[in-house]
Amino acid sequence: MTNKKLLFVWNSLKTLAGVEVFMLTLASQLIKHNNQVGIIVFEEGDLRKDFEKLGVNVHLIKRRASFDMLAVFSIFSTIRRYHYDVIHSHEQFQSLVGALPKMLPSSSFIKEFGQ
Repeated sequence: MTNKKLLFVWNSLKTLAGVEVFMLTLASQLIKHNNQVGIIVFEEGDLRKDFEKLGVNVHLIKRRASFDMLAVFSIFSTIRRYHYDVIHSHEQFQSLVGALPKMLPSSSFIKEFGQ
């Protein structure tokens, strides 16, 4: 199996709740199988150190408004700079900006429904 560079996009790393527990477990297993994992978040939080201990590359992008074109540009630039193969997002803004890399032929985009 070819190792992949996976990027997850979500709001913050503030609290250890269901999604965050799942993401820590998933990131751990992906890294264990020699994949590289990155996370883009819009708010800093105490969980950053937990993800970084696993070897996750955490990208903090500040967002000034609910739709911030500078944040969109920063996300797009991060994806291009690190050459992520798969981008997964969970919420509306993240899905919108996460879909932009579909313009890059080397990236796949996954939107999680149910939010």
